[in-house]
Amino acid sequence: MPFRGVPTRMSFASAYPSALNTVTITSNAVNRDPSNNTATDEVTIGTNPTLAGSQTVQSRSGNTVVWRISVANEGPGNTTEPITVVDTLPAQLSYVSASGTGWQCSASGQTLTCKYAEVLEEGQTTFFDLTSTLSDTNATVVNTAAITGGTTGGAEVDVTGESEGSNTPGPTGSQAIGFLTLGLTVLLLGLIFRIAARRREMS
Repeated sequence: MPFRGVPTRMSFASAYPSALNTVTITSNAVNRDPSNNTATDEVTIGTNPTLAGSQTVQSRSGNTVVWRISVANEGPGNTTEPITVVDTLPAQLSYVSASGTGWQCSASGQTLTCKYAEVLEEGQTTFFDLTSTLSDTNATVVNTAAITGGTTGGAEVDVTGESEGSNTPGPTGSQAIGFLTLGLTVLLLGLIFRIAARRREMS
């Protein structure tokens, strides 16, 4: 039987997220039973939520910096796979701790790995805080983390945070001693000039 064509029609069902795949076969030959020329199959469409992230500096005191890494589910649908954040710390930072509700974190050298195994519903956000120490308190540090998972084949999302250093570094120990010596010298000279002035007044 020669076939004239196999047209395929896709139509979305009202009950998203599924679709109907309909195939109709036609022929130039006499068709005694046209009722079996069409077949329809309902296909479930997977919902792949999109993850978005951010990284901010919560606090910086002395050589301690606390970063907050957040992950948001922008939908559609809830996450179906664990979310993983991998943060390779720059050389200026040293890992201290990391924690957040639902997060399990571990560090190996400069690499921090945190996993969120719970379901993150559409429109919800989760976060964890990373505490680190700086080798140079005057340095400006940029920290970048990679977010993956949430769904099968989910795209990687990179989030970057920046902690600015001091533009006016404090004096070193030798500089502080120099400033103190200079101050005492000026004070002593002032006292000598004042004594000399009084003696002139008395003479």
